[in-house]
Amino acid sequence: MNRKKRTTRGVTLAELCVVMAVIAIVSTMVVSFTVLMQARTSLIAADRDTIADIGSVESALDRFIRAYDSDEYTLSVTSPESKDALTVSKGENKVASLNLLLNDEGDTVEKIVITDQAGKITASYPLHLVENLEYEIINEDEIIKSDTSGDSTALVICKITYTRTSGNAVEEKTATATICHAVRAMKTN
Repeated sequence: MNRKKRTTRGVTLAELCVVMAVIAIVSTMVVSFTVLMQARTSLIAADRDTIADIGSVESALDRFIRAYDSDEYTLSVTSPESKDALTVSKGENKVASLNLLLNDEGDTVEKIVITDQAGKITASYPLHLVENLEYEIINEDEIIKSDTSGDSTALVICKITYTRTSGNAVEEKTATATICHAVRAMKTN
């Protein structure tokens, strides 16, 4: 009686069901993690754009003031009602301005620009989330003066209004940031 021994190399239906259940659980975890990370990544990207925009406005303001910070120039807010631009003048002549440039449709801010007296753009900084800028000049008699050297001092305060997203485009809200820059020698209006 020589019986051949049968080899069992197949899998049972129960083993297949267990493997498919494990694969389903793991794939669900991977998809959930991916969706969660995608939302977090878009929030981080929005924060990075916000920081870049605020840095661009700060760089433009710094460059503008440093270029003309001398006692022969006068700094003023261009439009007292909207407070959206700064102008430097020498005597009665406008020398340069710092303002926002809108896109062709005129509905969103494209960049912040420094223009010369002829309106030619001499420097520009791209913006992504900024909606509006509002400037205020505080003169030396309105601030506590710690500088005893006798130099004239003023402070330019720039309030930046921007769109803040909360991870997706549906949850957008308006937020503000404020930056300040000292003016040492320029006269102010």
